[in-house]
Amino acid sequence: MEVTPINKPDWIGAFDAVDRTLKGADPTTQIVHAVRQLNKAEIMGDSHELKFMRDEETQRPIVKIVNRETGEVIDEVPPQNILHMLADLDKKVNKGKSE
Repeated sequence: MEVTPINKPDWIGAFDAVDRTLKGADPTTQIVHAVRQLNKAEIMGDSHELKFMRDEETQRPIVKIVNRETGEVIDEVPPQNILHMLADLDKKVNKGKSE
């Protein structure tokens, strides 16, 4: 037995439009557009928003949940400490290749 919602949330329709307009766009553009749509729909509530950025060291994308008033980072995907561990591992691997 499948259970489905009676009313689909309004923000789901926004993502259907994103899928149609961004087909073939690069992943970064798709992420930025999705984050903007989520913030516009206030799915995170009115006190939180998503922020998209690129880690300076690894150049990998990060999405953060941030308190709009204080700027405090509530959560982030992927966690920055994981990105730093990847960068350190990459440095060690590349150092081993040059020796």
